[in-house]
Amino acid sequence: MTTGTAERSKNRSEVLVSEAQARRDFLKKAGRFAAVTPPAITLLLGTSLNSSAIAKSGGWPGNGWGDKNHIHVGPPGRK
Repeated sequence: MTTGTAERSKNRSEVLVSEAQARRDFLKKAGRFAAVTPPAITLLLGTSLNSSAIAKSGGWPGNGWGDKNHIHVGPPGRK
């Protein structure tokens, strides 16, 4: 019975080692993009306010596509 337990423990430890190695290999390959990706995403997400993709809500009724029967005054606790 101990042989089966020892064998399962050995197999489990081999799986953990192979997963850790796979993770390291991935980080080696993908890590080079870490310095480039955040500025690129920032550049893509930074738009002028003239873009039609920006939500049309300024917090007042009639400026958005939703319900016009109430007024948004800002975050809770803010006056």
